[in-house]
Amino acid sequence: MDVAQARVAAHAAAELEHAHVLGEHVRREAPQPVRTRRVDQLGGQVDVAVADFTKAIELQPKNPAALNGRGRARLMAGRVHAAARDFSRAVAINPAFAQSYRNRAEADMKLGLPAEAVEDLSRALAFDLRRVEDYKARGIAYLAARNMAAALKYFIDGTSSLWLSGALIDRPAGVFTSTASLHGGQESTLLSMMLPLLHHGMVCCGLPY
Repeated sequence: MDVAQARVAAHAAAELEHAHVLGEHVRREAPQPVRTRRVDQLGGQVDVAVADFTKAIELQPKNPAALNGRGRARLMAGRVHAAARDFSRAVAINPAFAQSYRNRAEADMKLGLPAEAVEDLSRALAFDLRRVEDYKARGIAYLAARNMAAALKYFIDGTSSLWLSGALIDRPAGVFTSTASLHGGQESTLLSMMLPLLHHGMVCCGLPY
């Protein structure tokens, strides 16, 4: 493990440890919140829920709660991109709507965007530094940010025939990445991208940052 990877892993471990300690403190001092009824308790009628939220949005287009609710329903139905758009609209209307940041972070993780999830969870924590689940989720996102995007990994995993034939030996290759946050794990992500290229026998070339 290199220095960058060790730093990211240590930061994630610290996040999870802080969440554990804070969780014990909160359980001792604070009463447990009453859970509200969730969309998935409506007998699985997610499409009906989406339709109701959509009607509410038509009546009140600037209602962030309705957008957040429809986003949750869409996320549960596997419509992740549509859900992320709803959450983004909700926080654009009300930048203090912490729950939409949390929900968008969940969508980010499903879309293979852990660095963006870290940023959204950091924004949510700015409104409540005692929320244990946000620290745990951000710790997990920090760990996931060490790796390349899922779509790219899937593509590289499909190049086994090129590895067997040695077609890429001595070919030049370069990697680059970007994140929406200052500490989005750029270094460790680049290293994870370089490893399969080295396995192919390629020559990694530097790209000035």
